Order: sequence, then structure tokens, then C-alpha cells
Amino acid sequence: MLLSLNWLKDYIDLPKNITPQKLADNLTMSTVEVESVQDQAKQFDKMVVGKILELKSHPNADKLKIAIIDIGHPKPVQIVCGGINLQEKMIVAVALPCAKVRWHGKGEPVILEETKIRGEKSFGMICASNEIGIESIVSCGEMEIADLSNILNNKNIGEPIAQALELNDVIIEIENKSLTNRPDLWSHYGIARELSAIYNVPLKKLELLQEITGSLGKLRMTVSIIDKNLCSRYIGCIVKNIKIAQSPEWMQKRLEVVGLRSINNIVDITNYVLFDIGQPTHAFDKTLIHTDKNTDQTQIIIRTAEKGEKIQSLDKEERELDEGILVIANSEKPIAIAGIMGGSNSEVDSKTAEIILESASFNAMSVRKTSQKLNLRTEASMRFEKSLDSNLAEVAMLRMLYLVKKIIPESEITEYIDEYPIKQKNVEININHDFIEKRIGQKFEQEEIVKILEKLGYKISEENNKNYKIQVPFWRATGDVSIPEDIVEEVARIYGYDNLKEKVEMIEMSKPKFQLEFDLQNKIKNYLSLGCGMNEVFNYPWSDEKGSIEIANPPAEENRFLQTSLIPNLIKNVQDNLRYFSEFKLFELARVFKINDDESFGNDILPEQPKMLAGAIVSKNDVFLEIKGIVEGMLDKLQINSKFQIPKFLNQEKSLGIFINDEQIGWLGVLKDKIKNKEVGLFEINFNKLIKIKNNIKCQKLSQFPSIERDIAIEVDYDVKWGDISSAIFTLASVIPAKAGIQNSIIKDIIFLSEYDLQNKKSLAFRVIYQANKTLKDKEVEVIENKIIKLLQKKFNAELRS
Repeated sequence: MLLSLNWLKDYIDLPKNITPQKLADNLTMSTVEVESVQDQAKQFDKMVVGKILELKSHPNADKLKIAIIDIGHPKPVQIVCGGINLQEKMIVAVALPCAKVRWHGKGEPVILEETKIRGEKSFGMICASNEIGIESIVSCGEMEIADLSNILNNKNIGEPIAQALELNDVIIEIENKSLTNRPDLWSHYGIARELSAIYNVPLKKLELLQEITGSLGKLRMTVSIIDKNLCSRYIGCIVKNIKIAQSPEWMQKRLEVVGLRSINNIVDITNYVLFDIGQPTHAFDKTLIHTDKNTDQTQIIIRTAEKGEKIQSLDKEERELDEGILVIANSEKPIAIAGIMGGSNSEVDSKTAEIILESASFNAMSVRKTSQKLNLRTEASMRFEKSLDSNLAEVAMLRMLYLVKKIIPESEITEYIDEYPIKQKNVEININHDFIEKRIGQKFEQEEIVKILEKLGYKISEENNKNYKIQVPFWRATGDVSIPEDIVEEVARIYGYDNLKEKVEMIEMSKPKFQLEFDLQNKIKNYLSLGCGMNEVFNYPWSDEKGSIEIANPPAEENRFLQTSLIPNLIKNVQDNLRYFSEFKLFELARVFKINDDESFGNDILPEQPKMLAGAIVSKNDVFLEIKGIVEGMLDKLQINSKFQIPKFLNQEKSLGIFINDEQIGWLGVLKDKIKNKEVGLFEINFNKLIKIKNNIKCQKLSQFPSIERDIAIEVDYDVKWGDISSAIFTLASVIPAKAGIQNSIIKDIIFLSEYDLQNKKSLAFRVIYQANKTLKDKEVEVIENKIIKLLQKKFNAELRS
């Protein structure tokens, strides 16, 4: 929304030390967000009013003239110009050196310099309207300069153009989103009311028509509200002796500043009231509205449209209506879409001599739905859909009539009808003084709180024990202010958030609690990112494949389901990244969604949402061995003993299930199909199970006795798996009879060292770590080692390598 600072000054006298930028900052900190402040006069910098004293022919160019111009300096200046309408004594706009102009009204602005044109000095430029942006004030033809003689006179010579043409306004742009809950601020008067409270200056009263005069005999118009829930108030007024003409210059300029073009005096008045006080209004040409021949009355009916009804709106678009759309109609057909736009069948034009003015209160939800159905959003609909108060309709009508009488003095009000079936209810809030202080965190005097609220229009009656009974002003009573916390916000923002004192709260400190889940999460992420060079990804939880959980309100039709695994989205990440990289590693830690089989709460139960950890790699190395090493290293880092087995449901060659304590917590393997001729290694681990396992790990004291390490290298067939060898050795250790002074198992750990191909076989090397509750002797270890070798020879047909 655009605001005019000059317009605001109609209603408040701002402190002299308040600059436009300071005003914008104060508004942002207390009320609404200001996006920009534009000084209109800046674009006319170095431009003044001049008068042509003498014209001479250019000695070196037939189409150019030398103009001697008075610009208020001690001596006239010389400017070379090619304007075909140049005349002596003409008052013109002169752009001096360093001014910015658009050459012939086109392209980007250029900076003028004092120069020579065909050998003659030229001090600046005599401007056309489109070269300095004053087309709306004075027009000129091609190759003509702007003639200001009918607008300005000799007194203006030497004045800056901005001052002489009253183009010295400041335009303030408000972010509309910050006004969503404040229907009272969609106008200059509403913002002025806020500024009067911020700066503690009086707010001037609106100039309204004080007395309605006219024929109150036989009514020539009736107003019928069919659905009172959709229209709580409708005011109609007939005005005759209307003369359609251009609006006064001051009104045209103000409308232009806020982004509207002038149409005619009546239409401009309705637009002016919209931006003046925030209430949309409308004007109908009375002669274009059907009059009932039997009663000689014009009927205004507020009803919902009939199916298939059509109306051509003022933008000349024909729109088909349905039963849910509220319209303003006469006895025959719709003449306006309520709260949005009028119809072209009752448009005010140059022939209009009698009008019906409308000011009404429409249901916010109805206007919003209609605007969406018709894909038609207007300045009126934006305000109505914020829920305007019904009292504002009367204020707008009286303001509109005041302007009509001011601009067209001979106009005559002949009829005024106010249908008000549903009165606006007053809103009262009870609040305690201590409640305000506790919420803000600062002490206040009662008089201070009362003063702030009264400046904003609240009526306060103090009761015993510092209780306040507060009546909310009608312009804030449509949902904006309704609970005690709203009053707290009002006090805090006007007092000034920057003025609140810093306060150190005395609180009792407690030791931080250890949270296993977050600790484990950080360790895993650090290991994968820093230790393994993997990049973390964050995907949306949507899935385009049919899954077990369907979303009630999906973000898009193809994203109707929630993911049951992280792998599909990781594969999409791989496909995207392969467009730019030949090698990379990705991982994600996020939730998946699965149907909860717990029937103890009936059907009303949320899905299971376990966290999963998944990864994907593309590498020039063996991706299966690399991803197995990543997972193995991660579990080892977490001090979790794991083993890998080939589950039946995975590829037997390049896949493994991840088991801890005989429970599968995930899997790893290579994607069956290559992506862009690249093998993709994947893993997925149930993070929730990992937490439980980690939580059950018990620590024990380090042994006081040294361990003994022995390496074993064997040759075995290709189909022998390391996991089977490791399991067999641990099983053997558990059944070896214990000797005196030694616990049952002295095999502390088995570590895989290497694997490489031989002819028709493969070589496996591993390390066995022995430790007991005493210092072991080599002979005691050799007994166990020999049993391990015999086991391998017998069970796996292994041969010991030297």
C-alpha cells in the first residue's frame, strides 16, 4: 500500500524534527513494516521554472533555435533547443547541468552536462513532459516542449519544478502482509491515527457532511437485504444535479501518488474515500438502473446470484456467477459484484446527471471466496476481506457526500436510506494491571497505561485492585483486539520496544542432561561428514509412489504419500548430482512414516515415525567395499559390535544385512541397475534401534593384564564369507573348557585385515586378540590358536599360509 506524506499531514501535525525516514522507522517498530520511502522531489533535482526572453536562429542548424532564458539567476542563460512550439515569454521546465532526464522520454535517465551544440553553448535543456515525468500535468506533442504558461506565472520563475508544480510529496510504501490483521490501517486516516499515538500529537477530525438535506417525502428508492449474514449494513443515497468533469488538481495528484489514474470527479471521489478512510464505496448512474413502472421506485436488492447469471464488470470482462456470490441488483439483474467491482451496465460516465452512492458492510469470508472464484482481486476486496466494521460505512458515506458538495456545490441530496439489520457488537476486555506488567516485564504507572490506550481510541474505566474494564474502539473490534494479551501488545508497542529496560533474571541453574539421541546423532554426522567426506542432504518427506500413509492435504497431486524409506529420495539426489559430479557421497538422517498396528486406541492413532539413517555413494573405487567400510567404521566408532550376513531378500553378490545381537537393524549393498553407467552403493539403518542398542551397552574397567595379538592368514574358496569364519571362531571360543585361573573365553576380539585374489582361491588375513584375567603365556595362546586353525581346515577347507 502506498501512502502520501502530504495526505497524512491533513490529519496530524508531525513534530518538526521527524524526517520521513525516521517516521518510517518508528512505524516499523510499533505498527507496520515500511518497505521504502521515496522523496518525489528527488527526480526533479536541478530542474527549475524558466521563462523564454528571446529566441534566435541557430547559425549552424536550421531546425535548432537559441533560447535566452530567465531561470532566476542574476544573468539569463543560453540553451539550444529543437522544440517546434517555442515562443518568447513561454514558461518552461529547465533541466540544469547535473539533472537526470530521459532523452525524448525513452531509455534510462542520463545526466546533463554543459556543452556545445553545433558550436553554440547550451546551459542545460528545455524539457518535454515525458522527459521529466510530468505527462499527467501537461501534455505536449512530438518534438514539442512542455508549455507551463497556463499553470505557472512570473512569480514561479527560478523555483524548483517540484515546488512550483507541488510535486514534493514523500511516498511511503507499506508491506501489505504486515496489515493483514489490521483492517483499520488500510487508509491514510488509519495510519494518521497510529502516528498521533506514537508521537502524542492530536488527531484532526474528518470533514464530514454534518446534515442530510433533501426530499424526504415519497421514496424513489428502496433497499432490500435478502441475506443479512452476508450484508450487515447498506447505505444508499441519491444525488442529483451532478456535473461530470475532471477532478480538482489536488485530488488528481493525490490519487496518482497512491497509484491510481484520475477518471472523473465522481469516480475519483469514491477512490479518494477508499484511500482516505479505508472503506470501499461505489457510485451508480441512477438513470441506468431499472425503475419499477408500477411503483416508480428504483429497487436496490442485495442477494446471492442465481445460477447462470452473468455480469459485465467495469473492466469489461463478462463474468459468470453462481449461487454463492453476493451481488447488488435491481429488480431485473445484477449491477455490481458485492464488495469487489461494479458492473458496466450502471457505470458513471460523462452523461451522468443523477447518481446513487453506496456504502455497505459485506461479510469478509463471502468477499474472499468470491474474489478467488472469479480470480478478481481489487482494492475494495482486499479491504472487505479483512473484516471492516459496520460503523465505518456511515463515516464513509458522510465523507463522500462532503466531497461531492465541495467539488460540485450545485449537487442536491434527494434521498438517504440506511438499512442496518445486524448491529456491530461492542467488545469489552477486563484486564489486571499486574497482568500487563508481568507480560511486558516492566513496571508501569496506571496513568501511563491509561494514557497509551486512550490515545489509541480505547475507553477505560478503572476498578478496584488495579483492574481495567476496556472498551475496544469500533475500528479494532472485528477480531483484531479480543483478548487481554492484545491489550498487552498495544501498551508495549506504543511505549516502544526499544524503551523496555534490560533486566537480568535470577534463575536456578541445573546441570545439562545427557541426551543419548542427540549425542549419537552428532557423533554419526561428524563421522560421516568429517571422517568419510559425505555431504548431508535434507529431502522433503513426500513420495510419489503409493505408500501406506496418504496425506489429507498434499502439497501437490504427485506428492500424496509420505515416504516409508529414505532410499527413493536419495536415488533422486544421486541422479541430480550425476549431472555435475562423477564422484560424491551423500547421507540423510530423517523420519519415515509407517502404519501403526497398535489397535488399543481405535482408528485415531498417528503413524509410526522412526528415524532412519541412509547413505549413497558414487565412486571410482569398489562401491560395495567402500560403503561396507563406512558402515563398519561408524559402528566401530560407536563401540557397537556388529556382523554382516546376506539376508534372503537382498542380492547375494553385493549386499549385506547389518546385524547387532542377532537383530537386523539395516542393510547395505549396491543398486541392481546402474545410473548413467555408475554403480551406486546404498545403506539404510534404523536409527531408533541403534539408540536402543547403544543405550544397553555397559562399560567395564580396562583389564590390568596385557593382551596378545596373533595374525592368521589362510587360503579359502571364493564362496567362503568372512562373517561365517568370524562367527565360527567365536562359537569355538565359547565351548572351549576353561582352565584353572582362566575365564571360559580368552578370545577378546577378531579383526579383519585384508582379502585379495589368488589363482582359483582367495587369501584372508585376520588378527585374533587374546586376553584373560591373568598374564597369558605363549603356550596357552598356542593351544587355542591350533584349535582355531583345525576348525578352519575342517569346516572351510582352509589352508594355512606361511
